[in-house]
Amino acid sequence: MAKISVIIPCFNAAKHLGRTMDSFITQTMGMDNLEIILVDDASTDGGATLDMCMEYEGRYPENIIVIPLEENMRQGGARNIALIYASGDYVLYCDSDDWLVPKALERLYDIAVQYDCDVVEFDNIDTASYDVSDEIVRYGDMDDEYWEINTVDERREYVVGNRTTPGCWNKLYRRPMLVENNIRYAEHVIYEEPAFTYMVRFVEKKHYYVHEVLHYCYLHTGSTMRSDYESRKFDNMKTIDELYCNLVDKGFMNEYSEEIEYIFWYWYFFSGCCFAAGKLTFFTADEFAGLKEHTAEIVKDIRINKYFKRKFENLTALGDLTYLEMNRLNMDSVYSVFRRFVS
Repeated sequence: MAKISVIIPCFNAAKHLGRTMDSFITQTMGMDNLEIILVDDASTDGGATLDMCMEYEGRYPENIIVIPLEENMRQGGARNIALIYASGDYVLYCDSDDWLVPKALERLYDIAVQYDCDVVEFDNIDTASYDVSDEIVRYGDMDDEYWEINTVDERREYVVGNRTTPGCWNKLYRRPMLVENNIRYAEHVIYEEPAFTYMVRFVEKKHYYVHEVLHYCYLHTGSTMRSDYESRKFDNMKTIDELYCNLVDKGFMNEYSEEIEYIFWYWYFFSGCCFAAGKLTFFTADEFAGLKEHTAEIVKDIRINKYFKRKFENLTALGDLTYLEMNRLNMDSVYSVFRRFVS
C-alpha cells in the first residue's frame, strides 16, 4: 500500500504534464511510496495527453495508474473517479500544470504521521515561469499551526472562518476520512472545490498548517481559471447548491443551521456576484432576480445571522439587497456595489 496517492486530472495536458510528473518522480520519499493516478479527462488533442500518460505508466507500472474517460467530467469528476482507485494512506490533488518541490511529500507525510492529522495544509506560489527554486522556503515569517476541532462550538467557528483556505490542491488528506464520509467534488463545473473542501471542514478533527512553499501553481493562458468565463458564470452557484444539499442530506443542519446558511449566502450570492463583477460580465436583471429568489428560499433573512452581522456590520445594506424587490433596483448600481469588492 502506498503512503500517498497523488491524483492528477489531465485534459489536453501534454504541453505541461512532463514538468508536473518530473516533480513527483523525483520526490525524496521515493516512487515506491507513491501511487500516481493520471485521469485523461476525454482530452481532445488527438491522443497526445493519453499517450503521455500511458508512457509514464509503462515506465512505472507498479506506481502509476492511468484512467481514460470517455466523457469529459472536468476536474471534479475526474478526481471523484480517481479516488475510487486510490489506496494510499493519504491523498494529494495536483493539477496537470503545477508541481511540488522535491522534499514536499516526505515533509507532509512526516507531519501527518507525527500529529495523526486528517489534513496537512501548505503554502503555494503562483508563477508564470519554470525557473523557480526546488528548495523549501518559508512563507514570510509565519509559524506553523496545529489545531484540533473537538466540540460543536469549535466547529461552528471553524467552518465559517478563514483559518484554512478553500482550495484543495494545497492540502494532504487522510484517505479513509474522504471515503468514509463520501466527500466528493462537484462535477461538470469549473468551480468544483468548495463542495469538497467545505465538507472536509465539517468532518476533520486534526489539522496542521505548515507555512512553507511546497507547491507552484503555473499560470498560463490555457489554464481553467483563465479560460472563457461567460459560459461558466453559474458554475459557482451550482457547486454551492450541491454543497448545501449534501450538508442537509448528511444531517449537519441539525447542529449547524446558522453556519450553513451563512456559507450558502456568502458563496452563492455575495461571492458569486463579486466574481461576476470582477469578470466584467455581470448578471442581467432576470439572472440577478433568479439568484436573489433562490438565496431567499434557502436563507430566510441573512440580516439576523450572527456571522453576517459580525463580518458585514458596516455593510448591512448587502443584506437588504438580497431581499429587495427588483423594481427597486437599478442594475448599474447593483453592479457598482459588487465591483467595489474586487477593484
